[in-house]
Amino acid sequence: MTDNSFELFISDVPLHKKFYCHDGSTFKNLEELEQAFKKMSPETFSYHANSEKNDFANWIYDVIGDITLSDSLRDVLDSKAAAKKLRARITFIQKKIKNSSRKV
Repeated sequence: MTDNSFELFISDVPLHKKFYCHDGSTFKNLEELEQAFKKMSPETFSYHANSEKNDFANWIYDVIGDITLSDSLRDVLDSKAAAKKLRARITFIQKKIKNSSRKV
């Protein structure tokens, strides 16, 4: 994986590829999604992530392109647990980017 890929993972997506949440909110990057998870009602989260589907994991896979994060969220059915996984992945990506910029 290239460092450019990591940068894309935490960048804003094009406006037409934003995540449109059941409660009316929208997200254009992983940071916004993480913050939303911290405040999201259980009903809204379960509308998008349940035993039949996981819209969040699908969006991360299809739009963000982070297969690792998508896979780790696939079976998460709680917004607080999802927020923790997102924060861990964002921190990991930020460290990778920071370390790669030191090498230049």
